[in-house]
Amino acid sequence: TRSRSQVIHHPALLHLQAAPFFSSSSTHKQHQEQEKQEEVYETEEELKKRILTAALEFIPEHGWSVEAIAAGAETLGLSTASAGIFTNGAGELVLHFVSQCNAQLVQLLEEQQRQALSTLLLPHNVPSSLKCLSTLVDDLWYYAGDRSTDMRWYSRRLALTAVYSTTELVMVQDSSPDFQDTWMFLDSRIQDMMNGACMVRSTGESAVQGIMGAAITVSRPADWLPV
Repeated sequence: TRSRSQVIHHPALLHLQAAPFFSSSSTHKQHQEQEKQEEVYETEEELKKRILTAALEFIPEHGWSVEAIAAGAETLGLSTASAGIFTNGAGELVLHFVSQCNAQLVQLLEEQQRQALSTLLLPHNVPSSLKCLSTLVDDLWYYAGDRSTDMRWYSRRLALTAVYSTTELVMVQDSSPDFQDTWMFLDSRIQDMMNGACMVRSTGESAVQGIMGAAITVSRPADWLPV
């Protein structure tokens, strides 16, 4: 049951909330009706999202307008006066649409990224994949100020390659809010690298083995997270 502070009190909806209290002369029945309504009431933000989602199907008919919002409210069994809770009706409808499209795009990209990584990890694609990754890692180190010309040039790039590739594989499997598990994993790997604990052998074969090993174990990313 939601608290009273969460119940909608917007003027445009007051008549919807007050109606049951004037339809009965029984105080006890009024109390029961009030409790029943409080159980199903939403926050204003939740209700607005439902109305805007329902309004999307009326855009071809009414355009980006308050009329589309009112029509969407009617399909939910609400009065057209419910559109009054939107202070920037057309703007809020457009922003809701964009927000939904962005969420769908992120979901699609996550799925496509998984497929892309799986393709890159196929044996015949690994050499080209490593070449692209080595270019990226070299650029990262260069613009971070690295101008080494000795063995550190190689060790730094191999270490960052291992960190980048394994973190990316963890990320595409991460379902935690805002990729919190991925950030924890990355922080731990960077700390290991800074402490010299992340040792990578300076051969192309070891880099390939590291990436392939990460692909095999990435289905259990939680095992990699720091305690």
